[in-house]
Amino acid sequence: MKMKFFWIPARDSAAAEAELNVFLAGHRVVQVEKSFCSDSDGPGWALCVQWLPGEGGAQEKPRAGDKVDYREVLDEASFKIFAALRTWRKERATADAVPIYTVATNEQLAQIARERIQTKAALAQVEGFGPSRMGKYAEALIAVCAREMGEVPA
Repeated sequence: MKMKFFWIPARDSAAAEAELNVFLAGHRVVQVEKSFCSDSDGPGWALCVQWLPGEGGAQEKPRAGDKVDYREVLDEASFKIFAALRTWRKERATADAVPIYTVATNEQLAQIARERIQTKAALAQVEGFGPSRMGKYAEALIAVCAREMGEVPA
């Protein structure tokens, strides 16, 4: 695992934010630690980004055993959807008496949340969602996603 450090000033932060966002989009980020502090240049955020070397980027899936803090790698709205999908997955797995990963993996739920999936055709593009998972879970997953986006009542 490698680390990269960033300084995001509290004022005039656009260039530093752009650099950070380009880095995050192009690397397999494992964790981001941040701290608000002040130095001779003024106040700002100090960030430590832990990432995995190799090709890929935000779209590359973590390998087995990689710990991903989805609260850190998803934006706030996507994490809200992700959390609701995780809750639904746990309830569904319990009802079906199966392990949660047989319903969907965390990375699959994160992709659904990031892409705001609302159709079966879009869900079928998520790796691992073949005919069996689509038949069992597609409608419910799409409904949870739509509800969290405010498109249907809870």
